[in-house]
Amino acid sequence: MVRIKENIIDYSIGDRIKSLLIIASNVLLRYKSLPIKNIDGKEVINWFLEALISEITLLSNVNKTDYIMAITELISSAEKAFVVGKAEEAVEFISTAISKATTQAAKAIEELEKLWKTD
Repeated sequence: MVRIKENIIDYSIGDRIKSLLIIASNVLLRYKSLPIKNIDGKEVINWFLEALISEITLLSNVNKTDYIMAITELISSAEKAFVVGKAEEAVEFISTAISKATTQAAKAIEELEKLWKTD
């Protein structure tokens, strides 16, 4: 039974790393496609937020839950706030999204632990 737990954790970590790498790849591809490489950090951050929204949207296609939809909206709001120069507000939206994701992950692992203990 312990091996199942390890496999779930391995999957979770691997999938998270994969998503981050996809985002990094998207940002690098956008940079590579520019004819002139003179860009500012704000533009790169915006690319990152757009790639993040894209990845979360893909996840929501797999599992349309309220919390994923809420996180998508929060990240979208963060991007919009950032674009108009409200970086502090963008950070608040992202912090709220982190909290929602963390809460959901904690609930999921709690349910899995209940299953592990009953087997």
